[in-house]
Amino acid sequence: MEKNFLIQRYFQRADQLTVTHSSYRKNISKLFSWLLESDRAKNDITTSGLGFKLKTSARVVNLEPIVIAGLEEIDFFVSSFSSLSFSSNYKDGDIIKNGKTLATLHGDISEILAFERTILNILQRLSGIATATNNIVRRVRNQSANVDPWACLNPRAGRPSLSRRRVRRRLQIPVK
Repeated sequence: MEKNFLIQRYFQRADQLTVTHSSYRKNISKLFSWLLESDRAKNDITTSGLGFKLKTSARVVNLEPIVIAGLEEIDFFVSSFSSLSFSSNYKDGDIIKNGKTLATLHGDISEILAFERTILNILQRLSGIATATNNIVRRVRNQSANVDPWACLNPRAGRPSLSRRRVRRRLQIPVK
C-alpha cells in the first residue's frame, strides 16, 4: 500500500475527533463525568460554603504563546454538565500570543469556581499537546527538505516512540 494512503487511514482521524461524531461524544462524556466525580466539582464545600449567588464572568488567559486546542470539547462540557455559558473568539489550532483572553465563562460564581479547575485542566492538556506537536513540526520543517517527518517514530517498536533523546537525535536538536 502507498505510504500516504496508510498515513491517511491510520493517523488522520480529525473527522472522528469532534463532538459531532457520536462515539467521540460518548467517550468524552464518560471522561468528563469521571473528571467531575474525581474532582468533586458539584460538591465543592469551599465554594458552596461561601454562599455566593452572584452572576459574573471569568476569563481564561494564556501566560505564554500556545496552539489552542480543546475549545470544542470545553463548549460541549460546559453545555452538557453545567448551566454556564462559554464563548471564545478562537478556534482549535489557532496560534495565540501570550496574554490573550482565550475564552470567557458566564454564570453563577459558585458554579464557575466549581468547574474552573476541570476546564483549565482539559484546556492545558490539549493545548500543551498541540503546542508541543507544533514545535516538533516547525523543527522538522526547519531541517533540510530530505528529513522524513516520520523519522522520529520508531518503526521497530510495537507502538510509536517519541522519547526526547530519540527525537533530539533524529531532528538534530541540541540537548539542553
